[in-house]
Amino acid sequence: FLGVLGADSGQYLPKNIISVTSSPENSSYFYIKEDLGGGAIGTLFTPAGSKSTKIFNSNFKEWNADWPDESYVYVNTKPSWDTEGAVYSINTSTGIFTKILSGVRGMTSKVNQNSTKMLYSKTTPRGPELNIYTIKSGTTINLGIYTFADKCVFAFNMLDIYCAVPLNAPSENNPDLWYQGIESYSDQIYKIN
Repeated sequence: FLGVLGADSGQYLPKNIISVTSSPENSSYFYIKEDLGGGAIGTLFTPAGSKSTKIFNSNFKEWNADWPDESYVYVNTKPSWDTEGAVYSINTSTGIFTKILSGVRGMTSKVNQNSTKMLYSKTTPRGPELNIYTIKSGTTINLGIYTFADKCVFAFNMLDIYCAVPLNAPSENNPDLWYQGIESYSDQIYKIN
C-alpha cells in the first residue's frame, strides 16, 4: 500500500513485490515483482497520475534495488557468502541495462548520488571486506574495513561515507547469517573520506 501518513487515501501496489526503492526526489518508485513465469519485472511508478512503465525484465528473480541517482536505478543480485554477485544499472529514461561489476562473492553495494563511485563489500575469510569502486575507470580501492556496504551511506557531499562497523568482524558465512538474524553486532560509526 502506498499512502501519505495522516492522509485519508492511498493506493495498493501489485502483489509479489520483491524489492522497492524511491527516487532521490521521492516522487517516483521502482519496484521489482515476481513474474508469473518465475522471473522478475521492474517497473517505474509515479503516484501522480498513476503512471507505470516497465523498464526491466529478468529470468532471475533474486534482486535488490537502489535508486541514488535520478537517471539510474541499480540492481544487485541478492547476496550469499558462497555465490558470486553482480550489480547493474538501469537507465530510467531508456531502460538500458548495463553491468557495473560482477564476480564478487557475497556482494552488497551502494552507489553514490551522481553514479561515479560504488561502495561494495565482498566475502573474505576475515569477514565482509569494504571496497570503493570507480565506475568510469573500473578501479577498486580496498578500504581496509570489514563491514557490509548495506551498513553504509554516502554523505551529500559525495566525498564522505558513514558506516556502522562491527567491533568484532562478522564470520565468513555472511551476509547470510546477518540477514537471517543469526548474527548481530555492536557497531562503531566510521567516517571515511
